[in-house]
Amino acid sequence: MVTVSIFEDNLKSLGFTAYESRVYVSLVRNGICSAPEISKDSEVPKSKIYTVIEGLLNKRMIEEFPGSPRKFKARSPNSVVDEILMSKRDEFRKIEKDSDGLKKSLNAILDQSEKKYLDSDSVLWTVNGRKAFHEKFAEMIKRARSSIDVITPTFSRNSILEDAMYYAKSKNVKLNALTKIDDDNHLRIKFYLSYFDQMLKYEGDLPITLLIVDNEECLYRIKYYVGSQVNYVGVHSANPGLVQAFIQYWNGLADKCEVINSLDE
Repeated sequence: MVTVSIFEDNLKSLGFTAYESRVYVSLVRNGICSAPEISKDSEVPKSKIYTVIEGLLNKRMIEEFPGSPRKFKARSPNSVVDEILMSKRDEFRKIEKDSDGLKKSLNAILDQSEKKYLDSDSVLWTVNGRKAFHEKFAEMIKRARSSIDVITPTFSRNSILEDAMYYAKSKNVKLNALTKIDDDNHLRIKFYLSYFDQMLKYEGDLPITLLIVDNEECLYRIKYYVGSQVNYVGVHSANPGLVQAFIQYWNGLADKCEVINSLDE
């Protein structure tokens, strides 16, 4: 028996079970067969074979010849695969259409809840881990209306952040960044330079990654170690006092910076 394992992953992605994969490949290979013959060749137990065959018949992946004993053959792989793909495309289009409506409805609810906690003077929210921080960072950037101010010792590059920056830029939000130039950061600065209206170079250590959006909310990241493992926690707040303190921190650093116009030199 030729092993079906080389086909199994692909067939599984098309909706076949493991037993269905074995039976279908057996029929493709051997042509018209009875259930006992299929069971023997595919190594699907006799107690399961008719259930598997009925499943394939219902999915129109195989055909039955009338008579006794019952015999079966595989439908053309081209027909089977194309019909499955067409069905999955239709299913995906429906999911995509339903998802658009779902996103609009949920975003309307989120907008109301955002207003509630953004108006709070006392709420601090935390996000744990590097990816969660980047996702929160991007979420805030996307809802910015007028200004984004960033402090970072080293820029991160990933699709989450890059898409958010592009989106903010398309809305004519003013983006400012304060960073330092070193070997690790040089190429990343060069990449992001076109996104920012102003990029400032700071000489010295920057102990914090900070985002201020519209002078109304802030997000800062704290790095800590558990043994040798680096961990991150982000803290988000719309507390006016905390936001104002970070604005003053930004302004104090900015006064000591030079504008980065180009890194070609």
